[in-house]
Amino acid sequence: MFKLVLKKLLKILMVTLTVLTVMATVVGLAFSIYVDRYIEKDIDEGLFYVVGSESQTRIFYYEYEDRANRIGEAVELSEEETAHFADAIIGA
Repeated sequence: MFKLVLKKLLKILMVTLTVLTVMATVVGLAFSIYVDRYIEKDIDEGLFYVVGSESQTRIFYYEYEDRANRIGEAVELSEEETAHFADAIIGA
């Protein structure tokens, strides 16, 4: 009797694992197709504001007027806004 129950449980477990493996494969393939088609692969270097080599690091973000056409200007974060980054800087 115990052997019969154990065999049934093992069959249920094997079917469940097979179904989960197939589902994970399908979801993984769908995700990779989505990334391939809709995620931009090129980095627009114009988005990065180059600052000369100084002893102090400045952090910028872009304030867009039109995000779709990337029209906007770089805005520097103030000292108060960047104060919490000081602990994360190596050597600070």
